[in-house]
Amino acid sequence: MASTLVWTCRTCGSAVDDFDGVLRCADGRGPWRAVHFFCHPEAERPYGIGVERLRTPEALLAWTEHLLGQDWCAAADWAALLGEQRRALGLPAAS
Repeated sequence: MASTLVWTCRTCGSAVDDFDGVLRCADGRGPWRAVHFFCHPEAERPYGIGVERLRTPEALLAWTEHLLGQDWCAAADWAALLGEQRRALGLPAAS
C-alpha cells in the first residue's frame, strides 16, 4: 500500500501537516481526535501520537496493534478512527 493518510483537525477542520499536530486521546477512554498544536495547546496530554507517525495504513496498523495491547485503550474509540480512514481511502467495510 502506498496510500497517504490525511488527518483533519477536529477543532478548525483543516488538514494537520507533519509535526503540526497529533492524534489525541484526552483521558484514556477516547475519543481519539486529530488536532493542531495551535488549536489545542495541550494536545499531547495525556496521550498524543504525532500525525507524521501515522501517515500510512501500515503505520496505522502497527499503532493499532500497540494500542490494543494497552489496558487503558480498551474503551477508547479507536475503531471509529479506523473506520474514518477506511472510508477516506474508499475501501469497503468488512463483510
